[in-house]
Amino acid sequence: GAQRGLVRPPPGPSVLARALGAAPVLVLGDGEATAPTGLRCLPRGLGKAWRCSDAGRERARDIEYLRSALPSTTHEAFFDYLSTVDTSEVTVAAVPEGSAVFPRPRGHERCPLSAPGRPGQEADGDGAAPGPGPRWSLVCFQVLVRRGSGVPNFCGVALALAQLGYRAIGVRLDSGDLARQAAEIRRVLRACSIQFQLPWFEAVPIAVSNDISEQSLEAFGREGSDIDMIGIGTHLVTCPRQPSLGCIYKLVQVNGRPRMKLTEEEEKMTLPGCKAVYRLWDAAGRPFMDLLALADESPPRAGQELEVWVLGGSPEALRVIPAAAETLHRTYFKDGQVCEPLPSLPEIRSHAKASLCSLGPAHKKLREPEAYQVAMTEKLHALLQDLRQASQ
Repeated sequence: GAQRGLVRPPPGPSVLARALGAAPVLVLGDGEATAPTGLRCLPRGLGKAWRCSDAGRERARDIEYLRSALPSTTHEAFFDYLSTVDTSEVTVAAVPEGSAVFPRPRGHERCPLSAPGRPGQEADGDGAAPGPGPRWSLVCFQVLVRRGSGVPNFCGVALALAQLGYRAIGVRLDSGDLARQAAEIRRVLRACSIQFQLPWFEAVPIAVSNDISEQSLEAFGREGSDIDMIGIGTHLVTCPRQPSLGCIYKLVQVNGRPRMKLTEEEEKMTLPGCKAVYRLWDAAGRPFMDLLALADESPPRAGQELEVWVLGGSPEALRVIPAAAETLHRTYFKDGQVCEPLPSLPEIRSHAKASLCSLGPAHKKLREPEAYQVAMTEKLHALLQDLRQASQ
């Protein structure tokens, strides 16, 4: 209701969220995430989750808000119960922030730029050369490859200022065939460098911007462009291929007893029990499968043959032998206390880059990527079948 503007959201963290999260007999394990086939997401937000679960500071005000918003027939004992709820028994385990994760449980060598504070708009071309000595602003062009226009004018001004001790720090393209124009400009810069004996002139950086997308980056890489910097704005902040990510937590265990959601839509059925997640690696050092196991199972070992069932795949078992196995889940909060330091934003960025780079080329293809396999162990599969049969 708060999202639709129907009710005013309570001040501070949600009491109801605390009440649900703090109940020690509940295990909220599995979630549903919708994304195009083969795509992955990079989750983060543990710090925010922890701040939202840090109960006690505004509990009285939250409870008073709920008392005023809920029907007058709400039993008073409910509010008394909420006043006793805290996070002292909450434990949170998650994959490290920035890890590539997949639904159903190219790197580019240029320098991408964004425009902070201007969502949906591309970076402007104003800047100055770092370091000591004279410096001047980045020159921008609207129409570049035209005789007697942009490129000759830039070269004339840049060469004149070079005699006064100033160096141009770059040119920018923002329309037209960017890769072709960059190649033509580089040839002109190289010719000027030779003609006027200025070695640095041929290496003047070329920056581009103009609704840059993944397809644009692929084309730049394929054509071997002379582009040094890429300004990405709109497609960086809007994610047109996946504008939203729907996630739902589902109950999987109560008082140690596994639970699952039964529905006619098989893809919406949940997997029962408290689980652990492992990433299996092949001999080439690439991850090829994520494995869901019950929490009390022994973790998979390198060189051990495993019988697994791929989610959404064949009903028959598949046998795999991983060269290495990695535990994905880590416990960050236990009994209401932080037990592992939360990473900084630069650390998350570094981990996300490494996680994406580890994926095989088939999983990172821009068009029709190969679906990454997520599977379950023999014990989890047997539990799933037992609960299904018991419900019939």
